[in-house]
Amino acid sequence: MLPDSQDQITATRIGIVGAGTIAEAMVNGFLSRRKDGLSILLSPRGAAVAARLTSRYPQTVRAGESNQAVLNGCSIVILSVRPQVLREVLSGLIFRPDHLVISVVAGFSRNAILSLVAPSRQVTLAIPLPAIERGNAPTVLLPPNESAAALFSRGGSVTAVEDERAYAALGTSTAIMASYFALAKTVTQWLANENVPQAEAGSYIAHLLQGLSETTQLKTSEGFQALEEYHATPGSFNDALRSHLKEQGAFKAVETGLDQLMKRMTGETP
Repeated sequence: MLPDSQDQITATRIGIVGAGTIAEAMVNGFLSRRKDGLSILLSPRGAAVAARLTSRYPQTVRAGESNQAVLNGCSIVILSVRPQVLREVLSGLIFRPDHLVISVVAGFSRNAILSLVAPSRQVTLAIPLPAIERGNAPTVLLPPNESAAALFSRGGSVTAVEDERAYAALGTSTAIMASYFALAKTVTQWLANENVPQAEAGSYIAHLLQGLSETTQLKTSEGFQALEEYHATPGSFNDALRSHLKEQGAFKAVETGLDQLMKRMTGETP
């Protein structure tokens, strides 16, 4: 049970069904900078994760005795289990009409989640990213919900949309993460081949990318086209490499790759 202190009684009670990697990242994102205003009850499914989190936040996080106990003790339920076992995990659980259900489970539409959590009619889908743990992740919501937005804004920015296709597209766009690091790896290895020690090469590229990220944050209103042109003075190395990549079809390949993934995201292809 949660402590009976006045702080915990008045706090927003969050229940998380499923306690894996993304659940742990969310809890850290919600609490590592602000511990006020929330109490969190974790599913018993992830004992190791629950142990770490209850140890780190002993006044705020507790492990429930069962998934039903989690539902009984919260007003906001976050579903964070693997898609393959979602129906099995939710089978037999009793939701309340006043539950706000936030699903971070991939591959399940809002209507599908609504059918699994009735009689609750408040369902919001979310796409949290691992960086939520550090407080700088963008999270997508469908549809907009003030309570969900307030919660996820603790871990970064929130983009809320009404359109299901827009939500699917934003989710698809996160596929660039591995390619981003592959690009960094490629440049780092190129530097190493040119006699730059591996450690120094990696550190240099990491700081280069960090600077670009910070520039993006500081100059958000200018847009990516303006930033691209600013960094590509005609005749410069930046201009030359961008032209080469364009001629080789690199940017077009990104577009066609996202097109293919979007079809998977929307169920048009397996």
